[in-house]
Amino acid sequence: MEVTGKRRLRFGDFELEPTDRLLFRCGTPVALQPKPLALLVHLVTERHRVVLREELLTHVWPGVVVSDAALLSALRDLRRALGDEAHHARYIATHRGEGYRFAHPVEETFESDARDDTFVGREALVRALAQQLEAARAGRGQVAFLMGEPGIGKTRTSLAVATLAAQRGLRVFLGRCLEEE
Repeated sequence: MEVTGKRRLRFGDFELEPTDRLLFRCGTPVALQPKPLALLVHLVTERHRVVLREELLTHVWPGVVVSDAALLSALRDLRRALGDEAHHARYIATHRGEGYRFAHPVEETFESDARDDTFVGREALVRALAQQLEAARAGRGQVAFLMGEPGIGKTRTSLAVATLAAQRGLRVFLGRCLEEE
């Protein structure tokens, strides 16, 4: 039987969608530059072995000659985003003189292609919030508050817009209010 659908790799509080190159922490998009994200995708995909430094340089910077400093910088940014430390690695283990290995257990899942992703009734709101994203990208800061009764789609709308923002390279912060008065 062929498994189809969006591939997701879960480790710790993180979820990685390697095809779309998206990283989430507890459901919230993590803003990560393209090179550290490419490094993460390759390390997680090749997690069953030590990946040589030369392979990482070739894979993350194809056709470009870069110094080891570029790899170390991308690795530092990646570790910072994961809350990882080289000395007490939970995610990325350094194998001195060899390379790196993704050290955390990974759960691989596939989201069915048959899933109904229809987002009914919020299209205009998502478009309006996407316009605010563009204004923020242009340097005009924006704040948006979604209010209403429980169960009307505030969280799903927030996550849809947060995903758009992360895809556009913006940092995303989501807040929630208590349901009480």
